[in-house]
Amino acid sequence: PLPAPMKNNVILMRAGESKRDAEDKIETNPVKKLAVANALTPEGRLQVLDAAKRICENDEIGLVPSWIYTSNTERAYESATILARECQLGQNRVVPEFSFLDARGMGSYEGKSQKESREELHRLDEEEGASYKPPPATDGTPSDSVKDVLVRANQLVSTLEGLYLSLIHI
Repeated sequence: PLPAPMKNNVILMRAGESKRDAEDKIETNPVKKLAVANALTPEGRLQVLDAAKRICENDEIGLVPSWIYTSNTERAYESATILARECQLGQNRVVPEFSFLDARGMGSYEGKSQKESREELHRLDEEEGASYKPPPATDGTPSDSVKDVLVRANQLVSTLEGLYLSLIHI
């Protein structure tokens, strides 16, 4: 739980479909972050464009991002660039973030079918709890628990809250 209300508006947006997503393959190894196989598909670009229009042209939301923090994966950075363009933000407002926004490391599930693995992984997460980590991989792919991902997300929000709250007081 937050000790106090957040001072900044935060929009969380997933990247569009990547080529590996379209192939139904799990790819979370950080070494492959910049791989062309991790780029958006044409469908993924349309997904991001649709989301960007809903965010940037929607009077109900009433919020245009000032900054876009993005994982430095190919698909996330490409998604952030589309969002910045649609919201008429300069590329200087796209800030790559190198660890807090990483996807959950899937360990031995790396390269396996997303559809087949998702059900098994969700079952194991439920049975074992938020600290469950997939079995380790032999290729160096990290193995993260749901709790690990939540800690990183909390660290990012805390960092942003502190950074932008302190900027307001300067």
